[in-house]
Amino acid sequence: MVARVNTTPALVRSRTNTAIVWLLILFGLAIVLAIFFDQPALPLLFPIGAVVACGAVFVRLLGRGQPGIPYFEIGTIYAAVVSLYALYPLIGFVVNGLSYSIYNDDRLVQANPSSFEISRVGWFYVLHLASFMGVYLLTRRGAVSERPRWDRPRLRTLSAAVVVFVIITVFFLILDEQFSLTSGSYFESYLAFNQLPVGIGQIATLLDGVRFTVELIILAAMFFDYKKYRLLIFSWLAFIVILTFTRLGNRTEMVLLLLSAAILYHTLVRPFSTKAVALAAAGGLAMFLVLGFLREGWLFGGGGAGYNPFAYSGEFETIFGNAYDLSHRAAVGGLATPETNFYFSDLLIIVPHQFVPFEKVLPADWYVSTYYPSYAAKGGGLAFGTIAESMLGIGIPDLILRGGALGFIFATIHRYVTRQSSFWALIFYVWLDTQVYQSFRNTTFITLYLFVYKFIWIVIVVKALSSLLSGAENRLRPEPARAT
Repeated sequence: MVARVNTTPALVRSRTNTAIVWLLILFGLAIVLAIFFDQPALPLLFPIGAVVACGAVFVRLLGRGQPGIPYFEIGTIYAAVVSLYALYPLIGFVVNGLSYSIYNDDRLVQANPSSFEISRVGWFYVLHLASFMGVYLLTRRGAVSERPRWDRPRLRTLSAAVVVFVIITVFFLILDEQFSLTSGSYFESYLAFNQLPVGIGQIATLLDGVRFTVELIILAAMFFDYKKYRLLIFSWLAFIVILTFTRLGNRTEMVLLLLSAAILYHTLVRPFSTKAVALAAAGGLAMFLVLGFLREGWLFGGGGAGYNPFAYSGEFETIFGNAYDLSHRAAVGGLATPETNFYFSDLLIIVPHQFVPFEKVLPADWYVSTYYPSYAAKGGGLAFGTIAESMLGIGIPDLILRGGALGFIFATIHRYVTRQSSFWALIFYVWLDTQVYQSFRNTTFITLYLFVYKFIWIVIVVKALSSLLSGAENRLRPEPARAT
């Protein structure tokens, strides 16, 4: 997002250039150390350095002509997501001495890959990232860097969103009472949710998907009167964090809500400094990882591999494992051929299964049921990822094309939104900022499905309810006395 900052463009450029120089120096030192002390790690340092260099150049070019670094622009967010998903498993492999512990991803443990094999997958990430950045920068040219303030929402918009949120909350309280959705572990709750009757399950999935959008509308409306609502905002966010850690439940909603609050504060209240963004990002990542370790019982459980976060399997390693697994199968000729509708899953998933005359194939489900059927039978899943998706297409050209396509789409959206001032345009942009990670860890064009089922229809409902509240308010308002 674009926000006004006090830092002068010259100072911002100076700081950015200094950061790039230091990154390149550190990368050069790492290569020297690898050559002299641990040569087997050398192949990994090149994709790691390439990701860092791509990110540094991208930020430098993106911030050119702007009053500050666009931390929360959609292109920056997606580039950061890909970089994180690439760097975490690559650095982890180096930290772990070019091996995997028994607590890492089973597929990687059993394969026992060499540093060259792991670096090869790392280069897939680099190619996808570079193609995204290149097309994004070319398409983004001409986007507005300075813009007027966003339109302030009416009070009835906040009221309508609160009403919808209460209805959704009551629905899930009743559902939990009937089907015990939150009892037991996170995995047991996930299975219980998936075993709901078909009709109820579809309604629950629909409402669960839009709950975050409704929360975002409420949060954004309050940020427009930050001084008035700041205590309520902090209390709400603190409650979500405490509840998530207490129940050890789904951490995604917590992370997305905190990210939304950061974007809204940066855009509507006061821009963050580079140091604040870095500290917040590190803190958010640490919180995400710790919650995952607690949920799996690796901390305070009397076992595990100590407090080394890279010694355990997690979100980033799982997605990397998918890419490695399918690329390795493709290399040795052991890749199964999916059904035709697999390649149109991002479109077919929009259509309810009652209206499709065949069984829809979801890539993540296909992958785990095809190669790990016993794990799938227990309700296990391995997500998927756009790199893994490319391996089932035409390989390297596929992942380059997917990166370019996303660069074009996201830059086009950015160009359009920066010319708007509507409150709903702001809501859409912040929502998309929080969802772009799905285009990398799920499937490339999954955001179309998310837009249809988790955003646009509930926005229409809130706007309609807001209009109804406005009409009721007008009818209840006493008419002015007429002169006689």
